[in-house]
Amino acid sequence: LDYGLDAEAPLEIPRVDDAETGDQAALPPPGRRLFDALLQQLPDATEAVEDLLQAGASPAGAGLLALALAQLGGAAQATALPLSLLERGADPFGTDAHERTPLHLAAAHAQGELLRNLLTRGCDPNARDCDQRTPLFAALEHGVAALPLVRSLIAHGADPEAADTHGETPLGLA
Repeated sequence: LDYGLDAEAPLEIPRVDDAETGDQAALPPPGRRLFDALLQQLPDATEAVEDLLQAGASPAGAGLLALALAQLGGAAQATALPLSLLERGADPFGTDAHERTPLHLAAAHAQGELLRNLLTRGCDPNARDCDQRTPLFAALEHGVAALPLVRSLIAHGADPEAADTHGETPLGLA
């Protein structure tokens, strides 16, 4: 950015051919932005992502917030960066590769402020992941510390009797 790189710059991907087999190397999709590539390098790339956001990069795109949350996990940066992405237009409804919404991931990582922010924006507290689990299942993994998360989810309509693919319910696990 200090050298004139546009915040929305697509990656320049060199074309590489394997001279021995004549096959082309597997390359990422053309036009992919530097911002999108850096999300996959979180939490190590947190500072670079923040710099791109400050320079005007857009966090909009299906599943980018979920990707960032999945990559950050429980890292120290896991609270501030997702809130910043959300405030700048990240999609609060897009899912990750396991069909987990940002709400699932906020509950899984005990991020109460982010969870409440997502609920306020209309995220579905009964959204299902690939195992048919709702964010309430993820919140309950935190034991006694889950109480504020559970309260927020229930207050916004989370169903404690929603069964997953194995027939378990959050109420049964509590």
